[in-house]
Amino acid sequence: MFNNWNPFAPKPHSFKQGLFVEQSDQLILRVAGLAYKENSALLPNYRLGDCLKIEPDPQNPKDENALKVMDARGNQVGFIERTMAARLAPALRKEPHASLYVKITELHRDADGSCGGMKLSFMCSKQVYEAFLNKPFIDFRIEQGEEGYLRLLMECSDNAFLAVYKRLLQRGIKPDHRGTSYKLAEDGRLYDRYLRISSEHSEESILEFFKEEFDSVPQERKNEEFLDQLVEEQQHEKETYEQSNDELQKENISLRKQLQAKTRKANENDRLKSAAAFLHEKFPELIQLMLPSTEFEGNSFDVLTKELTDQSSLLGLLTSLNRDKQLPNSKRVAGTKWLEVRFSSGQSNDGRLYFHVEDDSVHVLIGKKQTQKKDIEYLKN
Repeated sequence: MFNNWNPFAPKPHSFKQGLFVEQSDQLILRVAGLAYKENSALLPNYRLGDCLKIEPDPQNPKDENALKVMDARGNQVGFIERTMAARLAPALRKEPHASLYVKITELHRDADGSCGGMKLSFMCSKQVYEAFLNKPFIDFRIEQGEEGYLRLLMECSDNAFLAVYKRLLQRGIKPDHRGTSYKLAEDGRLYDRYLRISSEHSEESILEFFKEEFDSVPQERKNEEFLDQLVEEQQHEKETYEQSNDELQKENISLRKQLQAKTRKANENDRLKSAAAFLHEKFPELIQLMLPSTEFEGNSFDVLTKELTDQSSLLGLLTSLNRDKQLPNSKRVAGTKWLEVRFSSGQSNDGRLYFHVEDDSVHVLIGKKQTQKKDIEYLKN
């Protein structure tokens, strides 16, 4: 037990004066890394009200904002949860003399008595508190509940969760239940908390609420925007290169200027190849994040990343198909359960998107006009 180590006492003896904040606000922080073998052996020693200390870990190879949680004997308990540390560490760097002592305010123990969760109370200056809460981190997801209600899943601090709840009430949206989330979401993630909201409120109204109140959108929508940005940047670089190439071909300049122009052109080619290589490497991961219900058949990824001149039309179709499980103007492929939609890959409707829905998953095969015969044979098999 470490109850004798108490920096919250009115007159501490073992610590220098001036370490403690007289006028302070309270933040609730979650501890991560409790399941590690070397940490879990220590956990039975801790009780509610025990005092710990947080220490910056700027040399951490995975996170420069990492904050370690230490006990009085120098043992590491875990880390402040990453999303909270990302906001708290920069604020603490501006307050080098701030107290870094915390108190255990919540413990969840598993059936075998080990600790499954820990929360800490951190008394900080108003400057740190305001910097931390200036723009709270909120990642959320909206799902349809089994009985027709909306299930709002959130990953955020306790303070941000309370702010969401209060502002929903101010909007006339009264959740009929709230609590810790123990059920995996449809995207496979385990979110911290959830609110159950009546189905009389639409998903779009909840999305609008988060956008207006917290300037926040779900992570999957951020992924879609990021992918669109990558495609747009690649297309812009390609157009810029083609324009520069046309201008170079029209110029009749000296050998020195021609050499300089060719050097610039080579550099542009290297940048385009680097961007294309990065996009090709990240495409599978980004596509799966953006289209969680879509399964790609055959060599669809190679066609998408290597053979299509312009992917924008196809990406729009895939996004709609993942969301609606159908596409307008689709036609049945004779002798199969597959449907077909044509799209442009840079020329006139030379692309082919084949799909069928099975068990709420969308199976997709991407092809081109030139490979249509071979693709249909694949669909029949």
